[in-house]
Amino acid sequence: MWKATIRGLVARKVRLALTALAILLGVSFVSATYVLTDTVKRSFDAVFAQTLTNVDLQVQGASALGDRSNPGRIPDATVDDVRAVPGVRRAEGFLKTTLATFVDAKGDDIGGGGPPTIGVSWVDGGPFRLTDGRAPAGPRQVAMDAGTAAKHGFAVGDDVRVLLSGAAKRFRIVGLFGFGDTTDFGAVTFAAFDLATAQREFDARSAIDAVYVQRDPGVATAVLQQRVQTALGPAYDVLTAQQATLEVGKPVRQFLGFFTDALLGFAAIGVVVGAFIIFNTFTILVTQRTRELGLLRAMGATGGQVVRSVVLEAFVLAAVASSLGLLAGIGLGAGLLQLLRDLGLDLPDTTTVLLARTVVVSLAVGIGVTVVAALLPAVRAARVPPVAAIADVAPRAVGGFRRRVIAGLLVLAAGIAALIYGLARARDVTGLVDQVQVVAIGAFGVLVGRAGVILELELFALECR
Repeated sequence: MWKATIRGLVARKVRLALTALAILLGVSFVSATYVLTDTVKRSFDAVFAQTLTNVDLQVQGASALGDRSNPGRIPDATVDDVRAVPGVRRAEGFLKTTLATFVDAKGDDIGGGGPPTIGVSWVDGGPFRLTDGRAPAGPRQVAMDAGTAAKHGFAVGDDVRVLLSGAAKRFRIVGLFGFGDTTDFGAVTFAAFDLATAQREFDARSAIDAVYVQRDPGVATAVLQQRVQTALGPAYDVLTAQQATLEVGKPVRQFLGFFTDALLGFAAIGVVVGAFIIFNTFTILVTQRTRELGLLRAMGATGGQVVRSVVLEAFVLAAVASSLGLLAGIGLGAGLLQLLRDLGLDLPDTTTVLLARTVVVSLAVGIGVTVVAALLPAVRAARVPPVAAIADVAPRAVGGFRRRVIAGLLVLAAGIAALIYGLARARDVTGLVDQVQVVAIGAFGVLVGRAGVILELELFALECR
């Protein structure tokens, strides 16, 4: 049976090559999606992590809904309460906004339309690191992140307009800065003001968004976190720098999660189409080998051995094609990332990310879909009596055919209904985003139902010849 399996693989090169191509394409779509989105996530996570360099704890208002990524503002007097806690070496108030857009010399906005344009208040001794000039200390002074300055030709001493609330206002650039070891944040821009200016321009009179805390060297972070939480009470959340980084990046990760799901939806369509191709191919191959398999049965091979031989062919084919698809997907993901950069999406520099999850899921999808698609034709072949197979007599129950066609038509009708329902409720782009799951399920149902009916008719015609 092992020799028969190997010969079966070698004897039908063209059909198996086309099947392998279907597997390769489906797996490459899945792996490319994960590589692309994981790399983008890693790049933005690195940016957010750098913004909390030299910070041990972040104190912020507790959200009534439990959403730490969007807490309310707190009184600036909270800074004094935190400084009074034993073990606190330094505590500074911090303000931020995502509506602080630089305007270039041509009058065009810098950034926006995707990556955030962030305005912050300067924190002495915090995560900010000057690369040129000094910290802002006046109502018309601003510090610009060094990456944005280099890309758009700004320098210390230049005037720049910043769009905050209302019309753009003119500020003098007094310093260039980065966070930690990073100065280039891709399309993300940072404008830093002193606290008084930030409170005025961000509409936060006598309020701040958070308190950045540095601990005394002899106090553990967890111990100080508990002390500050006890001193301030349940109206505040006290987060470690790592926890705060996760919360800050949550909106971006949620958006990328939706983007990943959308791309995986398209990849799933490719996998489903590939599954039908694989099923059709193995059905035809097994039908063409009816006499061969019947002869093997007559020579003593069991039905289980016939099933295992066909499934083994599918497994070997899928393992090779899925491995090649994984490699192709890694290259495709890296290529798409570079394409996004060429199209103007300025992403922070990072290496291509390949997680173990990507490898496992890609191989599991390719091998699993192929083996399952080949299993039904194998079981059908094993159920044909040896004498009938040798005589090329393989009767098919008309009732079974009818039931399968009816089932396919029902799936097709349900898919069309779901598709019409989702599109009817999506009156604009926002509505389409809200109904994307319904539309996707409907499209998937139409695909499966239509392909199932057509495939049943083709197989019935093939077996009736």
